[in-house]
Amino acid sequence: MSRDYGPSGSTYGHLFTDRVLLRPITPGDLPALRQLELSDHLAPTWRYAGATPSPAEHEHFTWAGQLAGFVVIDVASQDYLGICSCINPDHINRFAYLALCRFGGMERSPVYLQGALLFLNYVFQNWDFEKLYVETPGHALAQFSSSVGRLFVEEGVLRDHLYRVGGRVDLHILAIYRDQWLQYGRPLYEALIGTPHHGDGPVGKMAEV
Repeated sequence: MSRDYGPSGSTYGHLFTDRVLLRPITPGDLPALRQLELSDHLAPTWRYAGATPSPAEHEHFTWAGQLAGFVVIDVASQDYLGICSCINPDHINRFAYLALCRFGGMERSPVYLQGALLFLNYVFQNWDFEKLYVETPGHALAQFSSSVGRLFVEEGVLRDHLYRVGGRVDLHILAIYRDQWLQYGRPLYEALIGTPHHGDGPVGKMAEV
């Protein structure tokens, strides 16, 4: 399968639509992101697993191993919808990990999903990774269920690997291969952005640097 993306209008990658904007995380975002990551919805299940890190510890965890990290912003409300990060890259063996976090309840967010598509395209377009890994606990696997077998491949399961909210849960290891992205994900991205954007996009919630 060809890996030539063809003319894209931007080597940087399109990071906005009329509904969603991706903006690089700045130090000014960190207080708000810490509060959102320690919310009742996320605190027990996201990376801190119930712990409440200090602002300094949260800053360290935010940047540790990060290749690219963005806040996902709703253009209409200017609210933070979540974060998308590419972490722990291995440029020799050509893989990396994704950290995808959506703020709010358990309901699906079409706007956040648009942001995730923009982010996946950004990563595959800017680095020559063969695959991107996602590690997700069993109780969160449902959010990927419609994509497993097409965009995502389940490469392994670590049984009873994590302790979350009073019990042990499996850890599922998913992967997105570049060829699968080009076959299934890239067409969704192209349909999402429509005609390539040129020039400046909408300005999202600006944080103090």
